[in-house]
Amino acid sequence: APAPAPVASIEAQLDLIVNEQLKRRNVSELLSFLKTMMNSLPNALESLSLPTHLAILTQAQHDLQTDTAQKLEIIRAVLRLLPADNGVVRSVVQSLMQRLNSLGPALQASPDCMGIYHETSRFAS
Repeated sequence: APAPAPVASIEAQLDLIVNEQLKRRNVSELLSFLKTMMNSLPNALESLSLPTHLAILTQAQHDLQTDTAQKLEIIRAVLRLLPADNGVVRSVVQSLMQRLNSLGPALQASPDCMGIYHETSRFAS
């Protein structure tokens, strides 16, 4: 009989759960899950893979008018972890910036949004 598979690390499980949520495109649910994870495991986001980070960014910028505060917080946290020298990352960040520029001035002045602008300066070519 084949040996039972070793129990996956928390990281691998996290990636799996997040990817499941991403497939379902359930942005609000995904964000509150991530929020909980960030609160309970300080390095929860770091343990996700780059493709997952990019997928979270892409999903979180989807319809930024709803759940905005939570979305901005997670976008900001994910941005901190991304390598600035990766072409795919840069193009995702550029489309994110276009989204942010379409938000109203009140949202743009929020601390999280300012933080995001600050984070994205690394990606400017």
